[in-house]
Amino acid sequence: MDSIYLSLTVDFASSYLSSDFSEKVFSATFKSITRFLMSHPDFKLNFSFNDEQLSFIQKKHPEYKTLLHKWTSEKQVEVLGGSLCNSILPLCQSFDRNGQIDAHSQQVRDVCGKRPRGMTLFCDAWDFSLVTNLCTAGIEYVLMTEKAVPAEKNRFLPAYMNELGKSVNIILYNDRLIPDAEVSCDFYLKKLEKEVKKISDKDNFTQFSPNRIINLRLNSDKICELLDSGWLENFYNSLNNNTVSTRIPVSLTLISSYLKGNVNKVPVFIPSYFNSISDDKVYSSAFDYVISNKRALDLYNRILYTSLLITQFHGDKARKLSAREKLWQAQNGYALAGKDAASAKLRHNAFIALCEAEKQIRNPKNFRESVIAFDYNNDGMNEYVCRMNDYFAVINLISGSVRELSVSKCTGNYLHNVIESPYPENNYFRGLFTDHIFTPSRFENYKNKIADTDGIFSKIQYTEIKFSPSHRELLMSAEAVCFNTKQKVSLRKKYIINSSGFVVQYILKNLSDEPLDAVFAVESNFGCQALGTKEELSYNVNVAGETERFAVNPDESSNRQWMVNAVQVTDRMNDVSFVFELNELGSYTCYNLEDGECKTLVSSQYWPIKLDSGMETEKTINFTIINPHKTRRKLH
Repeated sequence: MDSIYLSLTVDFASSYLSSDFSEKVFSATFKSITRFLMSHPDFKLNFSFNDEQLSFIQKKHPEYKTLLHKWTSEKQVEVLGGSLCNSILPLCQSFDRNGQIDAHSQQVRDVCGKRPRGMTLFCDAWDFSLVTNLCTAGIEYVLMTEKAVPAEKNRFLPAYMNELGKSVNIILYNDRLIPDAEVSCDFYLKKLEKEVKKISDKDNFTQFSPNRIINLRLNSDKICELLDSGWLENFYNSLNNNTVSTRIPVSLTLISSYLKGNVNKVPVFIPSYFNSISDDKVYSSAFDYVISNKRALDLYNRILYTSLLITQFHGDKARKLSAREKLWQAQNGYALAGKDAASAKLRHNAFIALCEAEKQIRNPKNFRESVIAFDYNNDGMNEYVCRMNDYFAVINLISGSVRELSVSKCTGNYLHNVIESPYPENNYFRGLFTDHIFTPSRFENYKNKIADTDGIFSKIQYTEIKFSPSHRELLMSAEAVCFNTKQKVSLRKKYIINSSGFVVQYILKNLSDEPLDAVFAVESNFGCQALGTKEELSYNVNVAGETERFAVNPDESSNRQWMVNAVQVTDRMNDVSFVFELNELGSYTCYNLEDGECKTLVSSQYWPIKLDSGMETEKTINFTIINPHKTRRKLH
């Protein structure tokens, strides 16, 4: 073996959450690297930036731009490409993949002077179909973790993959060989030599490819540690002064420079891969991760639907391009892959971007409100998508509830940040118009925030009885066996969808031979819309009884109840109100739930039910969405 080439990639792109990007920290890190590169002109580094960092350099630090131009022209630095907003490319349509790679490459060219020849992948998210997209976008090689390939294919050589007659080079990150600042440079270089010889002595590539490459991915914290401790300075001196007792010479290189002089590569086939940033589980693909995370799946389904609408839109190219750019913003990788509070904020912003994208392709003159049935979330069952002037909603047969709701003022999804349940053993599907049957004793637990339910109607899959898109009516029904008494009940539920909301009619029937003594509750949940602000749960609740109207504080109302004719829940952040009007006087309770990532307002109307065998009762709730541009209705 002739030599070992070492490629250092400083990965700024994945070092910061978009919502947590600190200009001060980024500038301090970049200045430290700048001082080192200026004093060591033959030291070579690869950089990876996301679009937010590139925009920051271009707008606020033209001196960084000048330096990057100088370094790239002198081949001291190579700047890699990527995708807009760190998107998870396997989850994007092919057209969006190409567009995002091209847009990010253009940003790199504007800031650094050269269009990138290689790129990084957020979360190392890979799918074999990406080969065609990368070749179409002019990308010659992609960087990926060595965990994505079988051990026998990891020969410290470039790999390559073919797909439909096109091929792309794959440079593997050797993350297990990242240096420790406390380890001496001599020991570290001997370790590299040992690792490479252990592999090269067992293969037949040495005579064809005598030079091996080790590629190290350093985040911003790691590069600062190596700089501040002086380790990188010592490492540079060790390489230049030949003070290391290694038999195989080690030198620094840029990836593109190495590829020019080393044409032999290892053939591989990688069907898919995903390196999760949220947990330690192993996922076979990005989609495998998404279906394991309900909140990510909700956002992904809306992204697919919006992408379909944009693709089918024709006539105005400028509006279509503007809508697609909003779609790309919504495909933020951290929004889909993260599980912390910052990611919840990004998911919220993603829903807003999707709402704005849909408005871009709506023509007010010929837009027609519609209610259609199709498999919206790819679960094998039809959902009912309500695309109205003032709101977008999805009704699900599981629990028979509204599971997605956004208002056309470009709000987030009011049902996205809804907490499923603080009690997993009693978990049920939350949304608008989630139905419950309780015994009187269990209902007292429910009012105390204890989800003490058998999942009667809240977990059941309803059956469609009749659906009329022209009349915008949906009738569904479900049967259940209740309580220890094994009493059988049925519930017929009818949605009448209109431009400002829904009318929901219930008919509850006792099918058993014994009298039914229970509590029937209709629960509606609202996720916080003010994530990241001081008032994260920004809802006002007002109720109207028989003779008076008054405000209710959800934080102080647990286990309390009021007799009401109507309830008004107001989102103070967006000045949008939701009014529930009951056809007969009912009881009301509300409270807040919090799980650290987000908060939920639980608002429930309920009635005591006493039904003899074969008897039924009817309840109706008129749900109205009041947008700020309309005259606000008042409770009477």
